[in-house]
Amino acid sequence: MARRFSAVNLHPDLLVSSSAKRAVETAEAYARTLDISSEAIQINKDIFEAERAEILRAVHALDDCAGTVVLFAHHPGVTNLLHHLVHSEVEKMPLGAFALLELSAESWRTVSFKKGRLIQYEIPKEKSEPHGWWWQFAFWRRQRMQKVELFTVFLAGLLLILGIIALIVRSSTDSAGMPQQGSMGRHYGNE
Repeated sequence: MARRFSAVNLHPDLLVSSSAKRAVETAEAYARTLDISSEAIQINKDIFEAERAEILRAVHALDDCAGTVVLFAHHPGVTNLLHHLVHSEVEKMPLGAFALLELSAESWRTVSFKKGRLIQYEIPKEKSEPHGWWWQFAFWRRQRMQKVELFTVFLAGLLLILGIIALIVRSSTDSAGMPQQGSMGRHYGNE
């Protein structure tokens, strides 16, 4: 895979690797193949088996002096990061796969949702048959379900807030819609 990556003719400024032994060994193999000093490898323990948000924080922390960076991370976090940054039909990045992204951001700190474009995607073993319409539909459905779940949580939160407001308003008025004694304003009693 490192040889296939070298055919892209990119010279990375930095290789960022998870602290996992296999990830570090892979980063070292890439460094040798690309003729990059091993000092260009940065070990980041925060991306070991990290989720998308943690990996994205590591990307945001990159030094802007590094224009091209190779990231060695783990599924599902790295696959979810790929889906976050680009529109892609890649369901899962298998072990050893690489995705080459072009990011439209002025700084690593500004890398965000759908700010990139997938240039190339390579996996170690090519599948002999293309994905059929059922696989495409199932993948589309999984992607949409994540958005539906987020919308459902938002809607439930909004309904909860509106319900609380309605209870507060209802408790401050009687059945005729008039304020109850002691709930609002100044009260006049027998003087």
